[in-house]
Amino acid sequence: MTKSIFFLLFILIQSIGFSQSLNVVYINVDDLGYRDLGFMGSTYYETSHIDQLAPE
Repeated sequence: MTKSIFFLLFILIQSIGFSQSLNVVYINVDDLGYRDLGFMGSTYYETSHIDQLAPE
């Protein structure tokens, strides 16, 4: 939990220096491995919306 808060705080501090607005998507899940998402090679779960965000 503390790491997540520091990560969000870091992103917000970094975005202050940019002239363009920075979009941040924070997805908090429990017990998700990196290979459980479709763009990482999983065929078991359908994660089409997250797969669409991955190349952006």
